[in-house]
Amino acid sequence: MIIKNIKNNLLLFLLIISISLFLNGCDEDKAADMVKITPPTDHEVIQGFHSMKGDDMLNLAVINMRAGEIKKAILMLEKFIIRYPNNPVGLFYLGQAYYKKGLYKEAINNLKRAYALDTTMTKPLYYLSKSYEKIGDRKKALKALYKYLLTETHSYRINLIIKEANSYAEPVIGRGIIGRVSVTDEVIPEKKLALCPKFFIRADALEIFASLEIIEAPHNTGISAKWYHINSENKKKEVNSSTFSVKGSKNELIPLKKPSSGWTAGEYRLEILVENEKNLSLYFYIL
Repeated sequence: MIIKNIKNNLLLFLLIISISLFLNGCDEDKAADMVKITPPTDHEVIQGFHSMKGDDMLNLAVINMRAGEIKKAILMLEKFIIRYPNNPVGLFYLGQAYYKKGLYKEAINNLKRAYALDTTMTKPLYYLSKSYEKIGDRKKALKALYKYLLTETHSYRINLIIKEANSYAEPVIGRGIIGRVSVTDEVIPEKKLALCPKFFIRADALEIFASLEIIEAPHNTGISAKWYHINSENKKKEVNSSTFSVKGSKNELIPLKKPSSGWTAGEYRLEILVENEKNLSLYFYIL
C-alpha cells in the first residue's frame, strides 16, 4: 500500500512538471537543457564582469562585498579601477574591501586617493582612520577621524564614535620624575584625580585638565605646562601656560579654562617641561 502511494505521488509530480513545461512552451529538448543548467563559477562571473557597464560593475562588486565575498569583490573593484582610475566611489569601495581583508596599507592608499579626488565624500576618512589605527599610527588615525566627525550630521553617531575613540585613550608616560600624563574634562578635583583620558573633548566643556603624576621629584623642581592650538598649517600657537614647583611624589591637576569667546575647534597639544626642558607632549581635539 505504501509503495503504491509513493508511486502515485511520483506520477503526480511528473505530470505537474509536464503540464508546467507545456504551458511555458518548452519542448523535451529544452526541458533537458534546463536540467543541465548550473550556476556560473567565480571565474565565469569575473570574465563576464568585463562586458558590464560601469554602474553595473560597481554595483555587483559592492553586492559581493556586503555578502562577505571580499576576495571576489576586490578582484572586481581592481578591474573597475583599471577601467575608471579616477572614480572616487570605486576607490572608496576598493579601500573598504582592502580594510575588510586586513590589507591596511593598500586600504590607506586607495582611501587617500578617493578623498583627494572628492573631498565632499567623507566616508573614506572614517575607514582611513580605522586603517591607520590598525597599523599603529594613532596620530594620523585621530586626525582623519576628527575631519570625519566635523562633517557628520547625526549627533547620535558622533557621540558613539567619540565614545569609542576615547575608550582607547591611555596616559602618556614621561621621563624621570614625570609618570603618567593625560588630558580630560572629567576629574575629582579634591582628590586631584582624572577619571578617564580623552582624545576628543566636546566644545561645551568648561574646563580641560592635564592630569600629571610626579614621582620622587627633588625639592623645588620646576615644572611647566604649555597648551597650544595647532592651526591648519600645522603651526602651534600658545593659548595658556603655567609654572609651579614640586617635591616628592604626588598627582597634580593643571586646569585650562574655557575662553570667554569659546573654544577654537581643532587639534591641541600639551607640552610638559621639567626645569625648562621638554619632557613629553600629547595631543587631543576639541570639537
